[in-house]
Amino acid sequence: MILVSFGASISNEFLRQGRILKAKEIQEHLAKNWLMIIIFGLLFNIALPYWLSVINTYGSQLIMFCSGLIDVIINIIRTVIVQGSKKPPERLKQNF
Repeated sequence: MILVSFGASISNEFLRQGRILKAKEIQEHLAKNWLMIIIFGLLFNIALPYWLSVINTYGSQLIMFCSGLIDVIINIIRTVIVQGSKKPPERLKQNF
């Protein structure tokens, strides 16, 4: 579940930047935000459902894990679409 939290954070950064980041940029992002990702990942994915007794089966946790992976994939696809739409249009040469 923590790995999905890291993946979600990276894919959200892709969306925020509007492009796929390079490995160096991903490392910088994770270096700045690793503690927050772990804290919120533990809090919302593991501790909160356990305290509320909402999720206490492995099947439910597997569903949460797969939904997190799907979220990461969708964010990457959205980033590629946004990145493709930001390409400047080709300028038409005007002959006078």
